[in-house]
Amino acid sequence: MIRPIYLRSCLLVILLGLSLPSVLNSQNGKTESNVQWGGWRGLHLQGHSPSQGSPVHWSDSSNVLWSTKIKGEGHSSPVVSNSCVFVTSVWHTDDQPVINKILTYFIFLGLLFLLLSIVPFLIKTCNVDKTQTNREFVSILIFWMLLGLSIYSLHFSHWLPEGFLATNSGVQFTMWFHSGIIVALCLVLASFFTPPNSRKRFVIAIFLILWGAFLLLERPYPNYYNIFNTDILTLTRMTIPLIFITCVGVILLLRNIFARPKNTIEIVEDVEQVKGLSLFRMALVGSTFLLGLTGFATFIIFNLSKMIYFLLSSGRYSFPQNLTTITDRIGFLLEPSFSYPWFLIITNVGFFIWILSESISHQQTRVQIPFAFSWGIIVLGLLNFTATNYLQAEVNLKRGITCLYRESGKVKWQMGSLVGPPAEQTRTNSLATPTPLIDGERVYAYFGSPGLICTDYDGNLLWTNTELPFEGIHGIGASPVISGEHLIVLSAMSKAPYLTALNRNTGERIWTVKLKTWNGLHGEHRTPLITSYDGRDIIIDWGSELRPILNIYDALTGKSICKYPTRWNYKGVYITTVLMNEDLLYLSDKGGVRALSLMKLIQGGEPLMWETNLHSKGPQTATPVISSGMLFMISDKGWATCLDAETGEFLWRERLEYGYYYSSPIVAGGNVYFSNIQGITTVVKCNRSFKRLKVNVLQEGLYASPAIAYGQIIMRTSEHVWCLSDKEN
Repeated sequence: MIRPIYLRSCLLVILLGLSLPSVLNSQNGKTESNVQWGGWRGLHLQGHSPSQGSPVHWSDSSNVLWSTKIKGEGHSSPVVSNSCVFVTSVWHTDDQPVINKILTYFIFLGLLFLLLSIVPFLIKTCNVDKTQTNREFVSILIFWMLLGLSIYSLHFSHWLPEGFLATNSGVQFTMWFHSGIIVALCLVLASFFTPPNSRKRFVIAIFLILWGAFLLLERPYPNYYNIFNTDILTLTRMTIPLIFITCVGVILLLRNIFARPKNTIEIVEDVEQVKGLSLFRMALVGSTFLLGLTGFATFIIFNLSKMIYFLLSSGRYSFPQNLTTITDRIGFLLEPSFSYPWFLIITNVGFFIWILSESISHQQTRVQIPFAFSWGIIVLGLLNFTATNYLQAEVNLKRGITCLYRESGKVKWQMGSLVGPPAEQTRTNSLATPTPLIDGERVYAYFGSPGLICTDYDGNLLWTNTELPFEGIHGIGASPVISGEHLIVLSAMSKAPYLTALNRNTGERIWTVKLKTWNGLHGEHRTPLITSYDGRDIIIDWGSELRPILNIYDALTGKSICKYPTRWNYKGVYITTVLMNEDLLYLSDKGGVRALSLMKLIQGGEPLMWETNLHSKGPQTATPVISSGMLFMISDKGWATCLDAETGEFLWRERLEYGYYYSSPIVAGGNVYFSNIQGITTVVKCNRSFKRLKVNVLQEGLYASPAIAYGQIIMRTSEHVWCLSDKEN
């Protein structure tokens, strides 16, 4: 018989045991036994939140529990613990090179000085002169138009990197040729009103031809941006500018070679006979200068055409819902960023105008621009080219983790590390794209070649591993994953790809598998899948066109279990991760979806269970999600598709709201959430027929996959982290 005292003692021990985790959780969050959303798409949750409630309606002004601005930039998804939300980002250090700022100020001060030095020239040319021909005055107008265009282009050189000073490969390539065009424009301005047979023109012509060759031969990433490429980026940034620069140089050279002697130049007699038109001429010069200064109002024209397109189009191309008021639409009309990159080619229009003026102008020598302006504008263009392309590489960045209180959104701590220059990336990627990991005690953040850092839940740095390189033109995209005591990192770069396991406690490598290499600068960005088979964790790694094979490894040892070639008819680099449901593996790309039996795959049988052709409207970036026996997916251009997960039967397809969809969909509370880079999230019912519940808008771009926990949706936009809920706060 158990005595009452012993029974009470046992009950007390049980109660203490049950309450101990709560006590530990209350001590500054040092130990948390429950992780709601521990990695990208919730790791083993595969985008399916266990949260019963999930918000359906929100905006940037309604159903917002909190919104916190995050320092720096990043596309990493938020991860959620019991009390905290974690995101990674990259920001500038405080020790930026002083010479960058000095050169920037010097360029703009020099430009101001040159404008002041040319004021007497403006006044002189705007006075009525009986000896001045109409053609000469047209040349004067073109000169002022190109001067305004040059100033506009100089301003654009400092605006385009959007605060990050050309840290990605696409911007570096763009800025190389854009700043090179500015130098060419400055040379054209310096050649104005000089005799065709002058030595100055000959020198400028030779320099222009050599300058075009220099821009071509020394361009960034020559193996990737091939001169024979016909894509719109290469055509508008490199091919067209080089053609114009070369044409201008050749025209100057030929006119210099075949020019008549100076004393035989014919004086045209169509002179102005009317007096008192100086104010009118001043207005004409000011108008042409303003036209060039606004880049021929290019961004207004392009944005206006977009507005008309949105307003007149029907269906899913309707006007973006985050631009609902007149004020928003006027802001859209005047915002240059909305017309990027199309108005970059407008600078080339300046060369075309000059070529026309050169063909009709006699280049009379009575009008002469000041000597200081003529050579000063060339020096200014070369200084801008140097500052833009050679000094920005010295920018230092800091990679780090930001921890927010889940209840309030206040910043608990922010830890920065891995200080160094920026890694390569493209415009649609970021320097902090891989999603961090949490395991209840530690936070892990991977940034590609700069390294991987591990902190505790209080922000104390525990260890760093800087020997995990990833080199690729697009930057790093795949996130690390956890298996037992191992941290799994896939670095699928072209030169030396590898899969490695790190010790979670120390960061040391446990094992490394070398993968097959390929040519080019493209890397792969599929996050590997961790699942269990026959009582052990396995890693499923799927390559793309560059490495078309499905690999399965033992997560404990890295030993290869099996390989399966996937040489299907698809092209390009895809990011969608393998999805698993019971025994089926789902491999999706733009062309279609295939379902493979994991058991048959490992046992050596024919694993293909079914395949469905999606006719180029399948997912390329966003990984699908499964719910209630249905497979939901979204293409980059917004085609949402639903298939039967067991048979591959096509259930429905619908075009969602305007914008690119790079964020992977998630499921919670019987709803599917599709988000695009315009900040628009469409909530769809998990149903075998399409049913749209709500379209929600945030006023910032959204690349990161959301997280749903505790009935709340956590979204990371370009500048903020949002906590949204239908429930009253």
